[in-house]
Amino acid sequence: MVSTKSGNSILLWQVGKSGDTIDVPTPFGNLIIDVPRVGDTIFFEYLHPMLWDAFFALHKELSPEEKIKMQISLWDGKKRLPFSFVGRASISGRPVSEREVVFLPWQELRILELQLQKIFPIYDNIRFKRKLFADTLEIKSFVVNEELFYLSCEKAEQQKLCFDSRENGFFKKSEIQGIAF
Repeated sequence: MVSTKSGNSILLWQVGKSGDTIDVPTPFGNLIIDVPRVGDTIFFEYLHPMLWDAFFALHKELSPEEKIKMQISLWDGKKRLPFSFVGRASISGRPVSEREVVFLPWQELRILELQLQKIFPIYDNIRFKRKLFADTLEIKSFVVNEELFYLSCEKAEQQKLCFDSRENGFFKKSEIQGIAF
């Protein structure tokens, strides 16, 4: 049982705990995840975009006093592309605003990358790069200071209504209320 930020409780099952390696299906293929242990250092630069979102949320939660800002840029390999290219892509049939891109989750960023790749075939590997800053200092990493769990909804029919680790990232041990038998 996990308590959500709104105070509701959700019944989830444990897929993996700190130190486990798990195979997670995503809309773009399976992803092998090592659930970090207490004391592990997480480097944002090397994370899969799904994990980037999860660790960004975790870092924000662990450092509420920091005013964290994100910077996002568009790249083709080692070459930076004009960010104005983003306006040529669309979400739900409407053009994407450059200002909204920083707030999009990894799935929507990946869809934009694929659209931009089609629009600009001259480029081989269009990707978004995200960086975090606290004031003017770049946050490149942080240390995991609590045991983490990867949790999933118990029943397939509830998955549409249940926000589990696929949506919320890792859960901290302190968020788990109890064990259902």
